[in-house]
Amino acid sequence: MGDPSAGAGATWLAAFRRAGREPALEVHADPGAIHTVASGAGCTVLFDGLLHSRTDWVERFSAAEASDAALVLEAYLLWGERLLGQLKGLFALVVWDAGKDLLLCARDPHGLQPFFYAEQGGDLFLSASVEALVRHPRISASVDRVALADHLSHRWPKLDATYFEAVRRLPGGHALRVGSGIRSIERYWDPIPPGRPIDYVSDEETGRFDDLLDQAVERCLPSGPVATYMSGGLGSVSVTALAQEQLDAAGKPPLLALSLVFEHPAANEETVQRRVAADLGLPQKIVTVSDAVGPSGLLPSALAMSAQRPAPMINLWNPAYAYLARYASDMGCNVILTGNGGDEWLEAGVHKATQAWRELDFPTLYRLWSAMQRSYRTSKPAIARNLVWSYGLRPIVRQKGTQALLRTAPGTLAHLENRRFADKTPDWVAPDASLREQMIERYRSHRRTVSRGALDSPMVAFELEEFYESGRELGVRLLHPFWDADLTAFLARVPPRLLMRGGYSKGLVRQTLAGKFPQLGFDRHRKVSASAFYRSVLIGEGSAAWAAMGGARALAELGIVDLAMLDAHMRRLFSNGAAPASETDPGLAYQIWYVLSLEAWLRPRIGMPPFRAT
Repeated sequence: MGDPSAGAGATWLAAFRRAGREPALEVHADPGAIHTVASGAGCTVLFDGLLHSRTDWVERFSAAEASDAALVLEAYLLWGERLLGQLKGLFALVVWDAGKDLLLCARDPHGLQPFFYAEQGGDLFLSASVEALVRHPRISASVDRVALADHLSHRWPKLDATYFEAVRRLPGGHALRVGSGIRSIERYWDPIPPGRPIDYVSDEETGRFDDLLDQAVERCLPSGPVATYMSGGLGSVSVTALAQEQLDAAGKPPLLALSLVFEHPAANEETVQRRVAADLGLPQKIVTVSDAVGPSGLLPSALAMSAQRPAPMINLWNPAYAYLARYASDMGCNVILTGNGGDEWLEAGVHKATQAWRELDFPTLYRLWSAMQRSYRTSKPAIARNLVWSYGLRPIVRQKGTQALLRTAPGTLAHLENRRFADKTPDWVAPDASLREQMIERYRSHRRTVSRGALDSPMVAFELEEFYESGRELGVRLLHPFWDADLTAFLARVPPRLLMRGGYSKGLVRQTLAGKFPQLGFDRHRKVSASAFYRSVLIGEGSAAWAAMGGARALAELGIVDLAMLDAHMRRLFSNGAAPASETDPGLAYQIWYVLSLEAWLRPRIGMPPFRAT
């Protein structure tokens, strides 16, 4: 297995040239880039990432000193494209097989390792970095106005889209094939193929969960010191406790616990964070958000950070977590574990309601209702609305209705989609009629597809790429055991009643943690939400940031927003108590962040001075 502590920072760019010449793959890299390249038997392989298959393949191919790319080359020569079914790890992979005139590119199952591409004049450019592509003299750096306008509407219709017109994302679990007469992008990894009944695991098979989680954590542990982002939630505590067990068994130094304290009564988990660290005997760096970001404040620091990222930043808390990551790096840690992915894979969330309604599985619907009341601080009417309609019957009705109207009344369907689009798009977005029409086209294609949750969510893709970028900036790897593909392939097949074992969400880990930490009440633990704190930061710091920016001048210059209408809307949000009742919903605080973050990101990309925290 590759060393998880290896590498971050510099990157590579590969150019696959076909136009007017013999096909060839050329690889260019920044000094210090940690990918590997190997050639032989008419093939060239580029591998960037973390190869979990390394130990097995070293033994199989008797190649102890071989690079990761050399091992993958051996595997490709043995299995051909079937290699993708054998390859384990986090990776961006490029294989050029000159004998077959085939370029094969693949990204790990969940897209933990970035992979982007752009086409120009018949040539294909590949990289783990969006910025590396748009800096290339042959690739346009023009931003995608439709993607930016959709972002402000809290809508991301295309999984492959980035915020640049010329650059596309190769989605996680997908392979790109290019050759003579061949050009395709297809999913090669799918634990629950659509159109087939889910092959649920049995009660007896759920015992495999502990072994798979143990393996996932082990794959993330480096040879040297390691830290963990430890909140008081079930996911991060599970990862922390299991990792420490493995380190104890190996006689290695303990984890460094990194804990961020949210200064709001509804979100403060400091007591649990301190107690878990003490019970496990972990050194701990624990800090409040305010102390982590310093006098500049959280929002200004986040805006300055967003301006430097390859995509507008999603996570407002990144500056505070960066403080902890720098501390860990100073202490010699090159890897930080997280509990990210626990919400997506351990929970029988509301998205399970759609499948239950399809199967008329009323016992599962009742279990979802009961478990959500126990596990979340959400009102009963809101839970019922989500289970019965929003994530239950509505997706089914929409899919059936769309299919029927496509056959019988496509004009009516287009009218309904236009009306729905107007209802879901802020009136201050896309005053440019041509831009709005392009948005509607994307919206229609999106509305006619069926969401598969974490497997095809652009928001998940953005979040995982943002984690990677955060680590790259700081020279550490952020690793997430709950996104291990072997583990998630199993969890995708665990029936909801077992995910809710004991009548609560995350039942597969809840009772284990209750046994390890009997005084902390993990058997009755409710998920903590930072939404009230989030809203208080955006309302409290947002008005000054908006004033310092002088409004969304970059977005207005590109015709993405109506500046006067947006300014009036933002002032209503900042006024808080004077806002209409519908605008006091904490969810609308996201609009403040999305507008400010996107404006800060866009300015340097169109030649305007960047926003700077003071």
